[in-house]
Amino acid sequence: MLARLALVTALLLPLPALAQSVPPLANVVATCGTPNSTYNVNENRPVTQDQTGKLCGPGSGGTTVPVTPGAQTVTGFQVISSTTLASATAPTVPATTTHMDIYTEGTAGTNNQCLRYRDDGSAPTGSTGAGLAPQQDILGWSGSLTNVQFINATGGSCTLTLRYWK
Repeated sequence: MLARLALVTALLLPLPALAQSVPPLANVVATCGTPNSTYNVNENRPVTQDQTGKLCGPGSGGTTVPVTPGAQTVTGFQVISSTTLASATAPTVPATTTHMDIYTEGTAGTNNQCLRYRDDGSAPTGSTGAGLAPQQDILGWSGSLTNVQFINATGGSCTLTLRYWK
């Protein structure tokens, strides 16, 4: 009897639907450009791609990154130690490079950041510039390869590994 009463009650009293926010897999835009929103640390965002299927690059200028498996030609590889990153450091980018993959390893400091970088021609400091957390990777970065500089974030210590490609 109690089982029937529980079943009838469950059928007659609907539970409120759980609100879910599922982001789209990609934001499709006519052409790539400057993102129109602010990105926060530890926040997942969908990728942005143009109408031809190319990913919009995260660097300044909003260039596109062709998504063609096996089409990359590696132009170089560099590891920059945490000791070197105690001051603003520009990577040694091979001449034909169009993109780089950025890999970080180390200990987080303030705001869970281990590195900061700027690509606008100004040197980053331990508290200014875009932040990267330990083990946060950026693949296919196409910002200003000639102006980018990296530094350890305040309280952080990271080793930076860069893979260059075209």
